[in-house]
Amino acid sequence: MPVSHSSGFCVSGHHLFDTLYHALALLHPEAVLVTADRRYFVKAQREDCIILLEDFYASKNGYAR
Repeated sequence: MPVSHSSGFCVSGHHLFDTLYHALALLHPEAVLVTADRRYFVKAQREDCIILLEDFYASKNGYAR
């Protein structure tokens, strides 16, 4: 599947896997990247389709944040 760079999405200074997995999540409407990397999350959250692991865990277990 060809991957487009049309959105201009780029988060420099992070591992290639973080950005690739997030790009795939952005391509699929039902997908969300769950990450424990707070630095990456802060930089990439404006693009959507991303959630912190601690927030994902809390939402699945009914904890309020």
